[in-house]
Amino acid sequence: EVPENRRRASIYKGIVMSRQNAGIHTTIRIRRIIAGVGVEIVFP
Repeated sequence: EVPENRRRASIYKGIVMSRQNAGIHTTIRIRRIIAGVGVEIVFP
């Protein structure tokens, strides 16, 4: 576990490519452009 003073909240802005509903194991895939390159980020 991460100590309280090391936690960070980040805002991710992009297009939601997919969302897989699996109860507690739901994942979201977001696509955004970073420095001219398309990047997909998966949040478990």
